Amino acid sequence: MASAPESPTQAAWARISPDRKPIVEALCGAIRRGLGRGYDEGVLWGQLAWYVPLTRYPAGYHAQPGTPLPL
Repeated sequence: MASAPESPTQAAWARISPDRKPIVEALCGAIRRGLGRGYDEGVLWGQLAWYVPLTRYPAGYHAQPGTPLPL
């Protein structure tokens, strides 16, 4: 059976070297705890990012309509 394709977020995490992963996990945890509700976590421009989803702000990022507003 073929495995499910890797999501962009999974691919970004897979690129982090094992020695840096604990540091990045701690940093991401701090960001998650500090953000209020209503923000999404994912990948923008090939890197982990947090952003205002299009469902909350449909205009999106001014330079690329249809792209969520990055924080």
